[in-house]
Amino acid sequence: WLNGQLVAEKKITRGVAPDQDKVRVELLEGKNTLLMKISNGGGGYGFYFKTQSVPLPEPVAAVLQVTASERTEDQKQVLVKYYLSIAPELAKVRRQISQDRVAVVKQMQQLEDQLKKAPKPRDLKQHRADAQRRFDDQLRIKMRSRAFKRMPSTDERYGGIITNAAMLSMNNGTKRTHPIARGAWIIEVIFNNPPPPPPNDIPPLNENDGPKNLTIREKFAKHRENPDCAGCHSKLDPLGFALENFDITGRWRDKYDNGRKVDASGTLLRKYEFSDIVKFKDSLVQEDKRFAKAFTSHLLRYALARELLPQDTLTVESIVNDTQKDDYRLKSLIQKVILSDAFLQTQ
Repeated sequence: WLNGQLVAEKKITRGVAPDQDKVRVELLEGKNTLLMKISNGGGGYGFYFKTQSVPLPEPVAAVLQVTASERTEDQKQVLVKYYLSIAPELAKVRRQISQDRVAVVKQMQQLEDQLKKAPKPRDLKQHRADAQRRFDDQLRIKMRSRAFKRMPSTDERYGGIITNAAMLSMNNGTKRTHPIARGAWIIEVIFNNPPPPPPNDIPPLNENDGPKNLTIREKFAKHRENPDCAGCHSKLDPLGFALENFDITGRWRDKYDNGRKVDASGTLLRKYEFSDIVKFKDSLVQEDKRFAKAFTSHLLRYALARELLPQDTLTVESIVNDTQKDDYRLKSLIQKVILSDAFLQTQ
């Protein structure tokens, strides 16, 4: 028994030489209690027992005197070399284990390389929308016809005149987007509030001035610092930079060519904060009466074939107020313009 546990039991039925029948017991680290029971069942036999310990080399014995947690790397290597010397039968197994370890490390490296090539996580809603759009495009190619059909879009980034490719592309240069031109178009067409022309003494933006990795917003920062420009830029910049995710042809982009992330955030009319084009469009919808007034002014000017006069402001206000109950529907606006005194009395 070793520490109260039966670890070896052997029954001998015949006499043997002293070295032909042995029992080997490995003691545990620390203090051990060893109990042996020896009986002679047949009689006429003699017996003896002998304990023998394996002598340890002096360096190994010295290392064993040190607590395992406090041993240095050199001391650990002394024990490793000694173990390998007394267990040569495990050399083949150790070689196989070493080869298996190398193979596992190589396989893990290959898997990590494959994972690095995998696409980065994407928003599930956006991923589904892109997959649906690709499917719809393929289906449209197979079902081409001469007739135009209305195709509803579920992507909230698109839809409406301000994200139309024609508007986005015509207010640009040949090399980069012009957020100020886009903003001026929106404030002039959508809100009918054209900005004054820029001062003549303000130099144009130097594209090559400053670091190469600046964004367009950062390049225009100097213009906003000029008191003569700050007033107009505070109105135009939020409108134009809200569309910066669309390049010069109207295609969507998340980053500029220099790798910098597009920042489309801003504040509309100093009361609607937005972080992207979707929130920007939601903010525009909140100003439905302002848009209705601007659209009515454009419509009346077209109907009268002349620029509006100060007295026409009353006509515009009357049309907007009368169509508010119909949510400013186009049919109602056109009807009120046609029935207005300004239109009926046109010579």
